[in-house]
Amino acid sequence: MSSSKQPEDVIELYQNRAQALVNIIDANKIFVTAGRGTGKTTEITAPRSLRVADTMPRETSVLTHKSYVALFTNVIPALLAAYRKDVKR
Repeated sequence: MSSSKQPEDVIELYQNRAQALVNIIDANKIFVTAGRGTGKTTEITAPRSLRVADTMPRETSVLTHKSYVALFTNVIPALLAAYRKDVKR
């Protein structure tokens, strides 16, 4: 008896090449230079920061941007929105 339903613990995700490499390699330090719309904040930084915080609870992380205002208007809201997703990574 074959069923076309997937098991409940399987999640389908789309990842571009850069996102897949970051998730597969999972290096100690990652420097990503990519263009607009490549998912740097929501698909690379957010899951990685959650993974690092889970494996090393007292670690120190740094988020940087060209200015304080840009960090708090562009990056932080995107990270918070990604953290609020129902998708577990």
